[in-house]
Amino acid sequence: MRQSIFILLLIWLSLIITITAPVHAAKVRTIEGIIQNVTDNSIQVRGKDYNISGIQLIDPSGKNLKKASITTGKKVEIFFQEDRISSILIYDDMVE
Repeated sequence: MRQSIFILLLIWLSLIITITAPVHAAKVRTIEGIIQNVTDNSIQVRGKDYNISGIQLIDPSGKNLKKASITTGKKVEIFFQEDRISSILIYDDMVE
């Protein structure tokens, strides 16, 4: 009898947690393009300005970069999480 009550309480508790738990599906998106313009705290990619102050800048191998590595003409991927920039991937210059 105790065991069946305990099992029913566990099932009831798991249902309550499942129903009331918030959904934490983070919206992640990426914009890829060429840097068209650079100012002190922003870059322009695909005609839109993005504030880069305090944003992690990385190269394709994951190494952190300095702000000086952002120059016009470089290819970048801007990663957003929940509509905020989380990091910017800066590609090396490519010879064509």
